Amino acid sequence: TLREFVDTLNLGARTRHEFVQPFLFGVWGGPWDRSGDFSAYPVLKYPVMHRPTQLQRVRWRQLTHGTRRYIETIAERLQRTRILLGTGVVRIAHEGEAWIVEDSAGTVHRFDRLVSAVGAQDAQRLLHDVPAVASVSEAIAGFETYVARVATHRDPSFMPPDRADWAPVHVDYDGDSARVTAWVGWRDGVDVFTSYVADRRPQHVVHESRFCLPLVSPAHFQAQAALAPLQGTAGLWLCGDWTQDIGAHEDAVRSAVDAVRAIDPTGDRFADLVQGTPSAQALVA
Repeated sequence: TLREFVDTLNLGARTRHEFVQPFLFGVWGGPWDRSGDFSAYPVLKYPVMHRPTQLQRVRWRQLTHGTRRYIETIAERLQRTRILLGTGVVRIAHEGEAWIVEDSAGTVHRFDRLVSAVGAQDAQRLLHDVPAVASVSEAIAGFETYVARVATHRDPSFMPPDRADWAPVHVDYDGDSARVTAWVGWRDGVDVFTSYVADRRPQHVVHESRFCLPLVSPAHFQAQAALAPLQGTAGLWLCGDWTQDIGAHEDAVRSAVDAVRAIDPTGDRFADLVQGTPSAQALVA
């Protein structure tokens, strides 16, 4: 755990509590009282793998129009795929050799195989009454989650007092907890921010979202190990960042690649990915 790792370091109490723990854990948006329970591996992975040669500012890339652009691009390019937007799934069943999916519009769909790309909590809710995948449901129950609140706002008090110290990302420690704030308006110099929020709520909130995220403790990796050999049970694959490694964007892509490799590795798009750029080859290796 992170607590056990920090205990091995020769640190003074103030350095440990006011810098090391807030710096390592503040970016996760998790419950501060559970920060020591997180595994050291995921907390340290990005600072170690992407450490600069010296302390320096790093330029970030920002996706115009946000994650909506991902969905629009997929919808534009998958011409032979039926995509239902704004449609929830209310029931999943397995009958004979087929998967039955009922959507929120009351339409029933029938599939030979099913790929579920939702979080652990939703997967458990949808699958816990399906006898054909009882073992999968049991494995999913081993994943612990927490709710992270993310606010987009215009409150500069979440940034350092001196504007000259502002950078695209800050971790703030108030003595009780640590939270990250991203200055999303840095390119144009406007006061628009996105912050993990807990007890303290910013002023001038534009939008607030809630995300159910995996609590990446040692038990999280034990649950991943239990789930991995069950992928493909009764024609079901579970995808998502929580199913692999630390729960980052590339982990979600890896989980999708694994599902496609198991279902149809001869597809043109899969071949393009595997035989594409060196980075893509590394991703699917």
